[in-house]
Amino acid sequence: LRIHGNGFFFFFFRILQNRNTIEARIHVWDKSFRILSDNNAQIHDHVWELHSTVLSGQLTHLHYGISDNGNDRVDIYSVGAADKNGMGEILQENKSLELLGLYKMNVGSDYTFKAGQFHHTPIDQNAITIMTKLDDPTFSGQRPRVVCPHGEKPTDAFGFEQPCQEKLWSMFEAVALKCDDAAKHILIPMIPN
Repeated sequence: LRIHGNGFFFFFFRILQNRNTIEARIHVWDKSFRILSDNNAQIHDHVWELHSTVLSGQLTHLHYGISDNGNDRVDIYSVGAADKNGMGEILQENKSLELLGLYKMNVGSDYTFKAGQFHHTPIDQNAITIMTKLDDPTFSGQRPRVVCPHGEKPTDAFGFEQPCQEKLWSMFEAVALKCDDAAKHILIPMIPN
């Protein structure tokens, strides 16, 4: 179990499907749970395709594009490739951010999001999702990217001290107990004794 600086906590597990192991994650968004309220790099992409199902609550999914025209000027950084300043490598400077889509997801909603596309999930509602990731060979060897305001260095989404596991699981249990019965049947058995 781990906290992400974009304002949710999550844990990984593996699913065996047709003799293949698929990585899955439970994501928990809770409006009362803000770790990095000043995170300037919440818009990001992945190097794998994701499939997500909303188990509880509601969430908003924002899809972005990058162009040369527009008012919101941004820089794009790679994640994990550290330069001498300890930040990701800058890939593109002074670009424009364009909102391509805004989608409201409710309990039972499924959505898929392709690798290499920029997105963000603001915490406007409490929600729990289960997400599976599917490797995309097109992006093999590439690093994920984040978008931040032009001229700023991106916030490190894991650049803070993580609470102890006992506290994290206690927080997870408190959120899981507020869910409807269908989500509880999935979530409660995952909590360690």
